[in-house]
Amino acid sequence: MPRLANGFGSAGPLRAGAAIGGGKKAHGAANLGEVKALQREYRRLKRALGDIVPRTLFVHTDVDGRPGVIALAEVAQPWFDLANPGNEEESLHLLQLWPDAGHQFTFFVRAATAWAAQDMMIDLTGDSNLVLDRSRAVRFIDSFRVFFYADMLYSTDAADSALEQRIDICRRRLAYLQRLAKRIR
Repeated sequence: MPRLANGFGSAGPLRAGAAIGGGKKAHGAANLGEVKALQREYRRLKRALGDIVPRTLFVHTDVDGRPGVIALAEVAQPWFDLANPGNEEESLHLLQLWPDAGHQFTFFVRAATAWAAQDMMIDLTGDSNLVLDRSRAVRFIDSFRVFFYADMLYSTDAADSALEQRIDICRRRLAYLQRLAKRIR
């Protein structure tokens, strides 16, 4: 029997679907404690970013015959990748053209900057994590392990080069987003 970790109360139905955010499973096994940790991160993100983050429900169940987690999220329809530095000029144009999206983007960058000051890097490594959706709203689409904790790099004797690389990408992309946010004004 699946166990639910609800992240949105009774704000309406979620749909599983083919669009990003519909239904997604974590890679590898996950016990109920790990599901609760994912839920805590989600609540922190949702509290800070509001509608930028799709409503999500985490389900602890068997995934491929092992204990795991599935995230069912409000379906978002990404239209344009804002976190890709190769899209800078087009991003600037769109965020200036649609002021509400520009305000959401700046709000996201401020929150991400505040987390980075606490050594919590929001995951900006994925394709289409930070997007404009088809309704011209900024959306952060990621369900699992949305923060990288920079202090974890120094918590063990063995260096984790993969984690170090991901954190470095996040830092560089955040710096790009900060520059872009200044240009929107």
